[in-house]
Amino acid sequence: MKNPDPSSLIRMFGKLALLLLLTPRLFAEPVQLPYSLLPGTSYVGIPLLRPALFSGKITKTDSATFRVQVNSFPPIDFATVPGWGTSPCFLEISASPSDASLEGERYEVDPVRTLKEKGFVVLKSASSNTRNDLPSALAGATFSIHPHWTLVTVFGDAATTKLGKGRTAPLSDEIKIYSPDEKSGYRSFFVQLGDSKTQGGWRSALPSQNSDQSNTVIPPGYGLILLRKTGGVFTFAIKGEPRTHAFRFPLRAGSNLLAPGHLKNFSLQKLAAS
Repeated sequence: MKNPDPSSLIRMFGKLALLLLLTPRLFAEPVQLPYSLLPGTSYVGIPLLRPALFSGKITKTDSATFRVQVNSFPPIDFATVPGWGTSPCFLEISASPSDASLEGERYEVDPVRTLKEKGFVVLKSASSNTRNDLPSALAGATFSIHPHWTLVTVFGDAATTKLGKGRTAPLSDEIKIYSPDEKSGYRSFFVQLGDSKTQGGWRSALPSQNSDQSNTVIPPGYGLILLRKTGGVFTFAIKGEPRTHAFRFPLRAGSNLLAPGHLKNFSLQKLAAS
């Protein structure tokens, strides 16, 4: 019997070690959530997560370069992760043994820089982050990386959406996304009808911004306002994973439009207690 090639054994044990060290997915099976919204103004939240691209455990944090090291051997190469780089994504802490108060913290991921640094997830500063620092107590914490919900993944594209479409925002149904960086507190979008000269699709309500807005991110916990100007009930459904851990609200100074991160009803008293 021929002895196996030592290099093949090393590769095999390396892959086995990677499987053993990476944390199993800590999210429930996907469910479908239907919506039914009447004409007029409706307030909408998205409590589900898009399926995780990757789940793992943090070995240590690196505050100087704003990145976390993943507990894996050989070091994880995110170029091998299906779907990586196809959509903006974020890292969410599902458990933190060293400091339970860090459960639910979220950070935007820099997918391009992460590809260049094997074994690390590189994060980036963003108003949607739930904190600005990267505590050393996150060592040992488990996490998952999820693609963001976007206008097109929630409501569909110009061909499939049931939203009312028009040439301009006043003639169309509008979606307002809470945005603490905007003076008005919101960014408004609509689905524009195409014609012989221009292709239809998601557009900003600002006339100065005429580029496609299909991939506009809807951050976790950010509420939406639907201005249904056309007649009839607006129905749609999304499919995603329910959270099984704490959800952290992205509170900002001033007015907030919050959307809970769990599939359950909340009273003001319970929200204040959380």
